[in-house]
Amino acid sequence: MIRVGLVGFGMAGRVFHGPLISSVEGLELAAVVERSSDNAAQRYPGIITYPPSKPCWPTLRSIFSS
Repeated sequence: MIRVGLVGFGMAGRVFHGPLISSVEGLELAAVVERSSDNAAQRYPGIITYPPSKPCWPTLRSIFSS
């Protein structure tokens, strides 16, 4: 399983990227950086959401070990 993070959940994230990622076998939508709402969490329960002001990972290396 490849865990995928999505940066932004505007129209393209809601209508194209999110549904595409969640429908492909072997991919898991795991996290979304979302500016001002919790629409991603409502649509995809169980994902982690981050505001853009909070660092998601302290280092580049830690992205790949998550």
